[in-house]
Order: sequence, then structure tokens, then C-alpha cells
Amino acid sequence: MKSMAACSGRHAPIPRLEVKHTMGVRNNLKAIFSVMDRISKYASDISRWILPVLMLVIVYDVIMRYAFSAPTQWAFHISYMLGGSMFILATAYVYLLDRHVRVDMLRNRLSGRSQLIVELVLMLLLFFPLMYFLCRFSLLRTLASWASLEKGSYGFWYPPLYPFRTIITIGLFMVFGQGIVAFVRKAFQLARGEEL
Repeated sequence: MKSMAACSGRHAPIPRLEVKHTMGVRNNLKAIFSVMDRISKYASDISRWILPVLMLVIVYDVIMRYAFSAPTQWAFHISYMLGGSMFILATAYVYLLDRHVRVDMLRNRLSGRSQLIVELVLMLLLFFPLMYFLCRFSLLRTLASWASLEKGSYGFWYPPLYPFRTIITIGLFMVFGQGIVAFVRKAFQLARGEEL
């Protein structure tokens, strides 16, 4: 026997299906964001292990320079590559933890909802355009560096720069990805009043 909705040619609304669909989208977003969060955490863990290596390089160079009057030719290049890699690989995780530098004088005076609105607007106006251009520029420089097998142009030791440029580009894309995740989370919190 046909229902009244089927006889009249109209479809009966199914609100539960819409709720299930919304929950499915929410769960999918949570799964995607969880992967991005784990990647940021993993990169931060790698960054943590770079620090002792960087310290050893610098201490070795100082000992060789001042104790034996035999400075290394490679310590400067290695130290800036390790330091830059350490910094950029940890940046996405810092963004995940929401520990990045910000001006809190005005922000702390706003309500929670107003803070979210200001952060979303600033991300749209500043963060996304800046990260787009940084990622684009870095990617183009990295591709050119790999194509020419670029080497350092100063000092006695000419180290290859393309691995370092690759790490910088990967780190910038991770920060951009973590920024997208943060934006969606903040927008969801503003719209729904709950965290994603």
C-alpha cells in the first residue's frame, strides 16, 4: 500500500538522513584533520632530533676553531640547514597547538565568538594569501634547484641546496595545511558552537 506522500507525488522529508549525512561529513573531516595533526606531530618529533645534531656540529666547530686552530669548512652550511629545517618542521605543530605569536592586547578583551570572527577574517586576509605566495615561490625555487642541482655559492665547500629547499617547501605546505585545518575548525566552532 502506497503512503500519502507517494500518492500525492511529494516526497516525505527524512530529517534523520540529513543528520546522518552531517555526522558523516563531520566524522570524515575529523579523520582528515587527525591525519594532518599526526603529520605535524611527526614532523615536530623529527625536528626535536635535529637539535642535538645541530648542537654537536656547533660544539665541534668551536673546539676545532679555538682549540686546534682548524675551523671546519662545512659547519656553517650544515648549521643553517639544520637550524632552518628544525624551525620549519616544527612550525605546523606549533600552529596545531595554537602557540604561535599573536598580539593578545586586543584579542583578550573580546568575547570567544568575537575572537573567532577576528581570527577567521585575519586568516582570510593575511594568512592564506601570504602562505599561498610563500608556498608557490618556495615550490618554484625548489623545482629550479633540483633541475640545476643547485649548490651553495659561497665558502670553500659547495653543499647541495636542493634537499634543504625541499624541506623548506614541505614545511611551508604543512603550515598551510595546518592553517586550513585551523580555519575549518574555527568556522565550525563559530557556526555550531562546538569544536570539531
